[in-house]
Amino acid sequence: MSSKLKLTTSLETLVHLLFQFKQVLMSESQVLQKTTLVELDHLTQQKDQLFHSINALTQNLNASYPNLFFAKQPLASHTHTEQELVHSIEKLTNECFELNKKNGMILVSLENMNTGLIHHLFQNQDHPNLYSATGKTRSNDIKKNLGKA
Repeated sequence: MSSKLKLTTSLETLVHLLFQFKQVLMSESQVLQKTTLVELDHLTQQKDQLFHSINALTQNLNASYPNLFFAKQPLASHTHTEQELVHSIEKLTNECFELNKKNGMILVSLENMNTGLIHHLFQNQDHPNLYSATGKTRSNDIKKNLGKA
């Protein structure tokens, strides 16, 4: 197989893998917005497998073709098809980054909410409710997490 054909095939494979990764991230986003998160484990495993495949292929491409990705100017030594594939890869990479960042923010919000609820529901008995001079209950520092999200 010629090196040009190998590069084109590798780039096409990378585009395919990134598209699959984006689909998994979109599914993850939908699951995170539901009340049941049963599917999340399976999606996390899929995401992890795709990440490792994408990472290995990208490292091989970077070793064989330095400066292939995110070049300021299209490399003249590459065909129009290869340049278009690299552009698609860059676009998909940015889309995946944004989706993953959004999903991460949702997870942090859910974690903060859950932590606050757990602290509220299972308060340590060493910290009883205290009353102010007017007879009203003072909120403990633990309850402050409920508003975080």
